Order: sequence, then structure tokens, then C-alpha cells
Amino acid sequence: MTITQDQRFKVLANRIEKEFPGSTVSATFFPSQAVSLEIRFENRFFIIDYSSSLGYGVDELKGSKDEAFNSGYTYCYTDFDETVNSLYKLLNNCLYQAKL
Repeated sequence: MTITQDQRFKVLANRIEKEFPGSTVSATFFPSQAVSLEIRFENRFFIIDYSSSLGYGVDELKGSKDEAFNSGYTYCYTDFDETVNSLYKLLNNCLYQAKL
């Protein structure tokens, strides 16, 4: 059985909310099969975007939400698992800094 991007992102959103208490995750699914996942955690804002032509982009938005419309991402991947690992590093770093 093939897992769709929508399903992968829905599972990821649920995982994040369970593993990072206090986080809020919202997903936007587009007819083109593109996906945008927004994560708010510890007063910080992270994003994963996916499109079939560009792959995955991961970033922390430090300004406004409109910063997401900049021309690039800090981290770019073609593999979903690498993308998730990158996001988890950012979230765990955020969690670590919050405990200091």
C-alpha cells in the first residue's frame, strides 16, 4: 500500500503534538499535492513545505508568518525521513533552550 504525502504529514502532525506537549500543528493540503505544515512551539514557529517539483523545505521563521514566502529554506531535502529528522533537531533544540 502506498502512503500519500497527506497521510505522512497527518501522522507527523499527530506525532509532534504528542511528543512536544504544548505544540500546535496545522497542515494545509493543496490540490497540487503540495503540503505546508506549521508548528508553533515554545513561542517559536517552524515550517515544513513540500511540493513534488522542489521536494521538502524546513525552516524556522523568526519574523512574521509572511517570512514563509521568502525564496528559500534553510534546509532542503528530497527524502521525507531526512526532513523529519531535521525538524526534530530544531524542536529538540527549542525544548533544550526552554529548559535553560
